Amino acid sequence: MSDNLNIQLGEEVANGHLNNAYKVQFPFSIEGRQYFYGQNQSTYSWFIQEILPGGKMGEKTAEGVFNNAYEVQFPFFIKGRQYFYGQNQSTNYWFIQELLPGGLMGEETANGHFDNAYGVQFPFSIEGRQYFYGQNQSTNYWFIQELLPGGLMGEETVNGHFDNAYGVQFTFSINECHYIYGQNQSTNYWFIQELLPGGLMGEEVSNGYLDSAYGSQFLYPTKLFGHQYFYGQDQSSKRWFVRELLEEGKMGEEVMQGYWNNAYSVQFSFEIGDISYFFAQNQNTNYWFVQELLSSTEYTIKSLPRLNLPSSAANQRPSNNFKSSYPVGWLPYLADWKRYVKEGGPIFKYHNPESIEGVGVLLPMVNGKLYGNQLKRQITEELKLYAQSEGHYSWVLVPGGKILYKWNSQLALDSRDYTRHSDLNAGLPVTCAGEFYLTRKTSFIFLNTLYIEINDSSGHYKPDGNVCFRYVLDQFAELGIKLDNVILKTRDA
Repeated sequence: MSDNLNIQLGEEVANGHLNNAYKVQFPFSIEGRQYFYGQNQSTYSWFIQEILPGGKMGEKTAEGVFNNAYEVQFPFFIKGRQYFYGQNQSTNYWFIQELLPGGLMGEETANGHFDNAYGVQFPFSIEGRQYFYGQNQSTNYWFIQELLPGGLMGEETVNGHFDNAYGVQFTFSINECHYIYGQNQSTNYWFIQELLPGGLMGEEVSNGYLDSAYGSQFLYPTKLFGHQYFYGQDQSSKRWFVRELLEEGKMGEEVMQGYWNNAYSVQFSFEIGDISYFFAQNQNTNYWFVQELLSSTEYTIKSLPRLNLPSSAANQRPSNNFKSSYPVGWLPYLADWKRYVKEGGPIFKYHNPESIEGVGVLLPMVNGKLYGNQLKRQITEELKLYAQSEGHYSWVLVPGGKILYKWNSQLALDSRDYTRHSDLNAGLPVTCAGEFYLTRKTSFIFLNTLYIEINDSSGHYKPDGNVCFRYVLDQFAELGIKLDNVILKTRDA
């Protein structure tokens, strides 16, 4: 899509138009296959469609028409079986129905009527028991009720009244503690409150105000570098953000933001393999897109064969001969041990790179600029261009596909107070390692004017660039780096 991002979110992988606007949609997974469901609130028609690896759109697996529109619907999984729940907001009628392997619709397992319509509802699980929460948007009354095996409705466990209606709410967990987050769409006020075992409500732990009302919000499906994030989009300004959620239910800092060209009132996240995505549909044009949520540092990299390296990387071809076999050498290991003891450490242990100031993970290029995510601060930075006389970026490619880097100034190098290659991966073996420099050879700002010079200079790992550069180049390609602009140098060149 043509939306301009202020910061890297990931690549768009698919887009198109559905035949209708589906105001209610949700993802679900059965037997390792990913699907999503949607219902049109005017015609009552529903569909189930598969989402394929890579975030591509698959075939429709089931479709039909319900007797009613169900404005609130959500999936839940219990005792190995997948179900979904829906409530009609006019009659208060609710139902539970099974979802079957192959993306098929199963039988209804329970139904009934509530005393009220609950405009916000969602499921959550604590200590192996499944519950759901709902809030009436007029009276502010809320409740929690258990969901039982077989797709049956259990007993209500607690209820009460909030001071406000929260049009957007979801749950999240950090360190085995469970919380509910909500934002009032009129005042922009938000709160976070603890959820307790037994389906009970705990104490409020934090609150505040966001700059706008974000009508679409969702939790990242997985943690990124051990951190939990959530996303929101303002339906008026079209601004989106990504913000961190912290331990003890505290609100963290905004780490990304930008603007879409359109407002997407339906958005949800999902995961296929090790890659997270989100889906969005505009309810006026029916246009949809799927975009990667996490950067390509989460990808599993492809591998390349042993070839004679040309001076340019453009002609490399992939294969499956991937392995990593460069451990820290014995003498460098002793030097690290001596350095650690000198600094006062009684037991030698490499530091976690997430605790080292300035260590980052390369992110994809955007508009001809190379970005990285600093692990300790969890901020996105544009990698600066320095003259080679000012220092270099030390880097390692780890077996999972991430390229970790750290800028070492010449002053730090001269004083021996710099970050070693072994520090970048906590002393573990790497696939490749070396130094890189960034330069521009013209005054233009297009992608193909940024040049990256890499070498295999690492005294700790002593890699052979003639072997391992292939894996680096493959990851560079995943990051959108033009391989014609990569200059390769090996120690034996």
